[in-house]
Amino acid sequence: MRKRRLLLAGYGIFAAILFVAFITANFPYADTISALVAPMRMKVVFQRQEMNFPVGARLENVRVLSTANEQLLVQSPDVIVSPRMGWLFLGRPRLGIRARIYGGVLDATVHQSAQAIIVDFELESLNLADMIRRVDEPEVRAQTKENGEGDALHQLGVALSGELSGSGSAQVTRSGIIACRASMILIGRHVKAEIVNGLPPLDLGVVRANMMLEQGVAILQDVSAYGSDGSIEANGEIQLAPDIADSIVQLTVSLMPTTKGRAGFGLFLNMLPHAPNHGPYHVKGALTSPSVS
Repeated sequence: MRKRRLLLAGYGIFAAILFVAFITANFPYADTISALVAPMRMKVVFQRQEMNFPVGARLENVRVLSTANEQLLVQSPDVIVSPRMGWLFLGRPRLGIRARIYGGVLDATVHQSAQAIIVDFELESLNLADMIRRVDEPEVRAQTKENGEGDALHQLGVALSGELSGSGSAQVTRSGIIACRASMILIGRHVKAEIVNGLPPLDLGVVRANMMLEQGVAILQDVSAYGSDGSIEANGEIQLAPDIADSIVQLTVSLMPTTKGRAGFGLFLNMLPHAPNHGPYHVKGALTSPSVS
């Protein structure tokens, strides 16, 4: 009798797990996610949804679009979504998301408070070259040009490579993503930047940055880079514009080139207002054409 009861209990637990798995797998995640990201002026579409045992669903060929102009913002071959405990027991929409993007992984939890969408996220090994290449794809460039927008890095002539990781959180209201509040810690590894045609890439090595976003202002704190060409330290803020290329920067930057850096970028260093060891540089003005003093 005891064995029979244990067997029945086991069947009951297994049936409950299958029931929960079935319900969560067939839940309308697309509508729920679209409702959560609507304040960011985005929407989510995908090709197919299937079960991701034991709880959740796998969405294939996921695309995040701007609702303002249907521009593709980011895409992933597959995204795993699952409800968090707050949803199952308290009835509050709360989703866990794991997506493959730019050769790396994004883990995020998205939920809604009274007046904002809260996003907690972690980035792991995103490929910077893939991110830049995505912006430089013909259809994206054509759509960007059609909408009167610009790509700041492209206009600056900067090409990046390396890996980007980090973590942070953001609160987005119906005023849009520019007006959101966010804080994040970013770490780049093996970062190189091609800033001048004909010169070798600038080896930035390991890059660390603390960034806060408050009412359209990105505050950069303790930004540092240490590579074979030297070290860079920066602090300041960027007044963001709808077109990032029109943003206004106000930064204090210190350079400490190595012997290798001086040999490779001596001509560029000679064009600066003063030698790097004479103090920091003050960078002010439009992002694509700032003044340096």
